[in-house]
Amino acid sequence: STRLDPTKKIYSSGPNVQSTIINPLPNDVLYGRGAGVNYHPGNIKYRNLVQSQKLAYINADPRTKKSIIHTIANTIVQPLQSGRFLKCNSTSGLWECI
Repeated sequence: STRLDPTKKIYSSGPNVQSTIINPLPNDVLYGRGAGVNYHPGNIKYRNLVQSQKLAYINADPRTKKSIIHTIANTIVQPLQSGRFLKCNSTSGLWECI
């Protein structure tokens, strides 16, 4: 398995990422509120990752907290997971990478 650098910034855009998405994939994390977002498989996985790191985060110094955040984000966007962080555009109704 490839070790991800938790200090690198995470971006959902790039040459292999669409700028607008009609249908989010199961590994995508959807930004928003409500049951539709809460029960999306990618959001459930994301909340489980956050929950698994909660105690370490609470007890960490600021530098380590930043590393924990980057590790969680990297876990979602790594190639094997192929997840993205998406927000729905209220005008077009399409999802966009954030």
